[in-house]
Amino acid sequence: YCCEEEWDAVCQETFDYCSITGIEAVSTGDDLVVYPNPVEDILSINKNVDIDVFNSSGGMIVSLKNVNTLDVSLWASGVYIMHITHNNLRVTRRVVK
Repeated sequence: YCCEEEWDAVCQETFDYCSITGIEAVSTGDDLVVYPNPVEDILSINKNVDIDVFNSSGGMIVSLKNVNTLDVSLWASGVYIMHITHNNLRVTRRVVK
């Protein structure tokens, strides 16, 4: 299903369950999802959000407003911390590149 249709919350939950990385996708209870995780080129978000992304050294590498995709193709492999704001709710999650 997930290979034939657009990736959705069900696909993300299945991926998280099967994933051996232990890195969870962003989910805030209102169906906000960031996928895929781990990511290779394009990180997608199912809603428009404000986002700040930090590298493993704590340096901010990007700060964007009202976006639903991020091109991470030029980022180095590693773990990134994302501060995501949507509907006045701020969550912090990790994404693996």
